[in-house]
Amino acid sequence: MGPHVGENPKTREDSERIRALDAEARELFDHMADEFRAARAAGDLARAEQVRGDMGPVYALRLPPRDREELTGVMREFKQWIRDREPKPPAGTARGPLRPLADRVRAVLQDVARAGTTITWEDLRHRFGGDTFLLHPRHREEILTTADRDTPADEPLLSALVAGADLAPDGLYPHIRHSLGRERVPDPSIEMHWRMDVLRLHQLWRHR
Repeated sequence: MGPHVGENPKTREDSERIRALDAEARELFDHMADEFRAARAAGDLARAEQVRGDMGPVYALRLPPRDREELTGVMREFKQWIRDREPKPPAGTARGPLRPLADRVRAVLQDVARAGTTITWEDLRHRFGGDTFLLHPRHREEILTTADRDTPADEPLLSALVAGADLAPDGLYPHIRHSLGRERVPDPSIEMHWRMDVLRLHQLWRHR
């Protein structure tokens, strides 16, 4: 046998970089969890919901699998606290009458695509006069899924244009893709896939 060869310096450097990114993601998640707990203690539902929404992409896209498994209970606990306090949908917004609202959201997303940009849920809510119905993840997923039901299979979903505050994909993006029968994208590739969808939408709608 030849002489023992030590660990490749590049491999070691890559491993250290991955560990550093994992630690950074966990630190960010823990900070957001503390923010949520503070909002919960203050009874601030709107703030708690905003923080919980921002936690989604960090949890789904940046945390390593072992941390995601460990923190699943925390995410469920926070989600349940919000659901227990969210207002009931306004009259006429059950699943069947959701269509008019979804059509309005689709029209806004088409304008966003033509403008070559993205939109946050907060901005979308302001477009609808501050409607609190758009605050809650359960309603949001139903609205976006309904809004994209007529999107051709060879075009990206307009829902991709709803971005997180840090210009990352909204945490609902993978769920909406799944609900509409789109091909599953592996977790490590979801952000790059999302960016490509956004770029394609901008190109498709530029002259529509």
